[in-house]
Amino acid sequence: MIGIVMERFVKNQLEIRAFPVAIAIAVGALIIVEVALFAIDSSKDNSPFVHNEKGLSLTDQGLPLEAITEFEEAIKLDPTLAQAYLNRGYAYSQMGLYQQAIGDYDKGISLGLNWAQAYDNRGAAYHNLGNLTLAMKDYDIAIRLDPTLSKVYFNRAIAYSQLGNHTEAEIDRTKACALDEELCGY
Repeated sequence: MIGIVMERFVKNQLEIRAFPVAIAIAVGALIIVEVALFAIDSSKDNSPFVHNEKGLSLTDQGLPLEAITEFEEAIKLDPTLAQAYLNRGYAYSQMGLYQQAIGDYDKGISLGLNWAQAYDNRGAAYHNLGNLTLAMKDYDIAIRLDPTLSKVYFNRAIAYSQLGNHTEAEIDRTKACALDEELCGY
């Protein structure tokens, strides 16, 4: 009987010693998994979305040339990323490169991004090039897509005024002011 008890005691001791080893192996495996997940997450820094976001940040900082580099990298990684084209177009507009901006707005819109802001921005680029007819078409589309976008009414009011249509210009100025009080003094 004592032999059986001693045998079980020895067996239990071996199992108890094996338990910490099993825990150590499991913890080691979890650490390896965590390091692998970190490495995978770090590789996302080269995603088109990360470059697009960096470009937006640079645009906000008034660094359009640097932003264009980031948008180009995003486009290289994903040529179907419409937002990157629209954002690069905006950066080109900031630099006064309106033809390049229009090309990017065209590409972003053709990829299916039907944003009012895209049409307003393209309209502004046409406007800056003196093509009021195309600018007005884009402003009209932008207003149809988002009738609450005050800046479009403001831009269209300027175009109407330049075309000599002062009645329509005043209607749009009033609408822009009603949507955004900051536009009331202009």
